[in-house]
Amino acid sequence: MDAPISGNSDRWHMQGPDGGQYGPVTRADLDQWVRDGRVNAQCQLLQEGWTTWQPAAQVYPQLSGGSSSRNSSLNNAANPYANPTLSGAAGYSAATGGNYGYVKPHRGNLILILGILSIVFCQFVGIPAWLMGSQDLKEMKAGLMDPSGEGMTQAGRVCGIVGCVIMILQLVLFFFYLGGF
Repeated sequence: MDAPISGNSDRWHMQGPDGGQYGPVTRADLDQWVRDGRVNAQCQLLQEGWTTWQPAAQVYPQLSGGSSSRNSSLNNAANPYANPTLSGAAGYSAATGGNYGYVKPHRGNLILILGILSIVFCQFVGIPAWLMGSQDLKEMKAGLMDPSGEGMTQAGRVCGIVGCVIMILQLVLFFFYLGGF
């Protein structure tokens, strides 16, 4: 084993079987992910300070394929990693090509539309595009949201920021004009 099971940092990263990386999260959050079935033996974990990824089963021995009731409950049909054909399983999305390990679908399309509208003619919708985009990007980084919409979300957020700047400039010019300067 290249890295210790326990290190000095409480910042963890998880790489799912689909290659998606999530984190940093605390150990308590990672423990919850294990209880929720979002981490399985095919996942890799990295604690900040380690030099290499480690199999999740080294950090959580209950994930190795033993015969205990805890292991069998983690490997049953309710676990989306154990049976990726279950489209109704929490965290699995056929619409994103079967990427799983997250909870919510992304809202990249909505955020991008709001961001573009904020630049074109409706600047006040830049505020929700900016706020929603920022929140969604945080959730994607934490592994709570489908990361496949990250590009659209980032673009919508930037457009929302530009729309807000345009709105502020318009307000400044309006009040400047009313003041008769």
